[in-house]
Amino acid sequence: MGMSFYGIRLNNPLILILIGLLINNIILWSPSATEAQSLPGCPDRCGDLKVPYPFGMAKGCYLADNFFITCNQSFQPTPRAFLNHDPSLLLSNISLDGELSILQLYVAQDCHNQSYDRYFNRATVSLPVPDTVADGQNKLIAVGCDTRAVLEGYQGKDRLTVDCTSFCNHTNNNTFKSCSGIDGCCQSSVPAGLRNITVSVSSLRSASHPSKRYWPGSMACSYAFVVEESKFLFSNRSLVKLENSTRIRFEELENTEMLPLVINWAIGDERCEKAKKRSNFSCKENSICVDPSNGSGYLCRCLPGYQGNPYHPNGCQDIDECELSNPCENGKCLNLPGNWSCVCPTGYFRTETGCTKLMSVNHHSGNRSLRYIAVAGIGLGLLTLLVSSYVGVYWAVKKRNFRKVREKLFEKNGGLMLKQYLDASHSNTSIKIFTEEELAWATNNFHEKSIIEGSFGKTYKGILADRFVVIKQYKIVDPAYIEKFINAVIQLSKIQHKNAVQLLGCCLETAMPFLVSEFIKNGSLAQYFHQNGLESSLSSTELRLTIATDIARALVYLHYHSGMPVIHGNVTPSNIFLDEHYEAKLDCEILFCSNRIEHDLHKIVSIIGTIGYVDPEYILSGVKTKKSDVYSFGVVLKELLTGQKTLPFDWENNGERNLEMLFSYSIKEDELLQLIVDGIGNGENIEVLKEVAILVKMCLSKEAERPTMIDVARKLQELRINVCRKASTMTKS
Repeated sequence: MGMSFYGIRLNNPLILILIGLLINNIILWSPSATEAQSLPGCPDRCGDLKVPYPFGMAKGCYLADNFFITCNQSFQPTPRAFLNHDPSLLLSNISLDGELSILQLYVAQDCHNQSYDRYFNRATVSLPVPDTVADGQNKLIAVGCDTRAVLEGYQGKDRLTVDCTSFCNHTNNNTFKSCSGIDGCCQSSVPAGLRNITVSVSSLRSASHPSKRYWPGSMACSYAFVVEESKFLFSNRSLVKLENSTRIRFEELENTEMLPLVINWAIGDERCEKAKKRSNFSCKENSICVDPSNGSGYLCRCLPGYQGNPYHPNGCQDIDECELSNPCENGKCLNLPGNWSCVCPTGYFRTETGCTKLMSVNHHSGNRSLRYIAVAGIGLGLLTLLVSSYVGVYWAVKKRNFRKVREKLFEKNGGLMLKQYLDASHSNTSIKIFTEEELAWATNNFHEKSIIEGSFGKTYKGILADRFVVIKQYKIVDPAYIEKFINAVIQLSKIQHKNAVQLLGCCLETAMPFLVSEFIKNGSLAQYFHQNGLESSLSSTELRLTIATDIARALVYLHYHSGMPVIHGNVTPSNIFLDEHYEAKLDCEILFCSNRIEHDLHKIVSIIGTIGYVDPEYILSGVKTKKSDVYSFGVVLKELLTGQKTLPFDWENNGERNLEMLFSYSIKEDELLQLIVDGIGNGENIEVLKEVAILVKMCLSKEAERPTMIDVARKLQELRINVCRKASTMTKS
C-alpha cells in the first residue's frame, strides 16, 4: 500500500522521506500569529500613539535613554507622549523607518501694536543625539511683510545658518497664492543633519524705518518656523482680509499653537560596518542593517518576505503569502520562509503564475503516458540540478574573483585612507561609500542615455533611493594624485551649505573612481546665459540679485565658515545651478583638480579655471587667493547685470575682445544705461543697478583694491532689499 499527497500516489520510500522533511520544515517555519511591537510586559500605547521598541515608556522597556518616552496622563481624555522629558517635543507618530513626527509648541513671532510696542520671541528645538531634523521633508518658512527668518543649528560641531526674506506686493492683496518671497511668504531648504535649532524672525522695515512701518490690524506679527512641508499650504485661506480695509492679518498663524515637524532617529552613532561587530548590535533575526543617508548611527530593516519589528528580540516574522492572496492558481500554495511555492496536482506542471494542465491524453494510454512524462521530468530535473550546481560553482568562483579585484581597486583608489578617516572619532561627515552595483542600478547599467554633460570625465544622471543624483567619473592617471583626490573628497564632504551642491558619497571599487552628488533640477546658469536667454526665465532685477546674493553667501561660507578656508578657483555660470525655486547652488567639484598645476600657462588655465573668468593676476603669478574668487564672481555678476556672454581673453588684441574692459569703459563713458536696457529690458531700478555696476568694477580691479566676499554679499543683500522695498512702495501708490 502507498499513500497519496494531493492527488499523487506515493510508493517510493525516498519520496516519502523528502515529503516528511518538507512537512517538518513547514512546521518549523510557521510564523508567529502576532507581530510584537513593545517588549513583553511593557506598555505599547500612550493615548492614540503606538510605541514600538526600541522606544519605551518604562524602565527596561527602551533601548537607550534617547528612546525614552514620557506618557503624560494628566491630559484628558487623551494622554500625550513626549520624547524624553521635553515638553516641547510632543510626539504624534513613530515610524520604524527612522522617522518621528512631532508637534512643536513654539512659533517665532515679531509683533507690534498701533503704539509700536514690540513683542518678539524665538523658537528652539533641541534634539537628543543622534536625532536630526529631516532635511528632505521640512522647510524654513517666514510669513509676513518685509520679514526675515533665520534658522541656526549645529551639524555635528559645525554651526550653520539658513535664512529667507519675504515681501508683500500690496496690489495683490487678494491673490496670495505661493510662498515665493514676494507674496508675504518665503521658504528655504533645511540642511541635512541639523540638531539644536533656533528660529528667529525680524521685520526689516521696523528695524530701519519704524515710523514708516505699515502694521495691519491692532496687533501685526511676522512669523517664522520650521514645518513639515507637506502639512503647510500658503494661500488665501492662510490670510484674513479685514472688512472695509486693505489690511491683512495672519489669523491662522496667530491662533496656531503647534506645528508639525519630522525628525530622523537612528541607533547609536556608528555605521553598520562597525556596529555589526558589537555585542549590543540591535538588528535581530531576519533583518538587515542600513546606513541612513543623513546623520550618524544605523537603522534596521526586515528582509524581503518578512514583516514586523526588526529591533524586537523575536525579530521579523515571515509573511504568509498564501494567506494574503492566492498566488498559486490550480495548485496548493506552500508558505516558505520569506517566500512561497506551489504544489501541483496530477496532470499539472508548475509555472510562474501557478499550475497549468498538461495536454490531454486518451483513457487507455493515460497512465503510461504520465509515467513517461514523470520519468522524463525526473531526468530533466536531475540534469537541471547538475547544470545548476555547475553554474552555481562557476559563478561563485567568478564572484569571488570579482570581489578580490574590487578590493584591490578600492585600496588603489584610496579607499582605506577614506575609511580610516570616516571611522575616526572626530569625523562628523555623512558621506557614503557606494558599491559599483548600486551605481549600475542607478544608471541602468551605465547606459549611454544616462550620460549628461560633465567637465572631468563621464557624468551620469541616476536614481538612488528616492532622489535623482549626479554620478561623475574622474580620470586619475597619476597614482600620486590619489591622496590629493581623497583629501578633496574629505574636504568637500565637510561643505554643508544651502547654496553649495552637496556631495553624497563616492565609489572607489572601479577602475576610475565615481563621485555622487545631488541633482539640481533647473540646470546651470550657463544655460540661461548662453542658450535659453536671461529674458525668458530670469527677467526680474530682484531675481538676478537674489541669485548673485546666494552665490556670494556660498563663497563667504567657503572662505570663512567651512572649517579650513577653501578657495573655489572656478566661479563660472557652468558651476552655478538653480533648483526648482531658482535658489542658486555653487558646485565645488573644482576642488578635485585645484592642485594639478602644470608649468605651461595655458595648461594652468584649462585645468584650474575657465578662460574669461580666471583672475589675470593668478594667471601671471600662479598664486590663488580669496580675491581670485572675488574677481571671478565679479565677471559672473557682470553677466547677470548685462545679459552679455563673457568673451575669452585675446592675448594679442585684448582691448577689442575683452568684455571686462568694455564694461569698465562703459561706466566711465556713462554708456551703462544701454547695456542695462539691452540686458534686463527696463530702467526701473537704474540707480540700484549703477551701484551693482560699481561693485562689479571693484571686483574686477587689482587684487589689493578688491573687496572681500563678506563685503560683496552684504552690499548685494542691501541692494536686493532696496529693490523689493521700491516695488512695494510703487504698488502702494
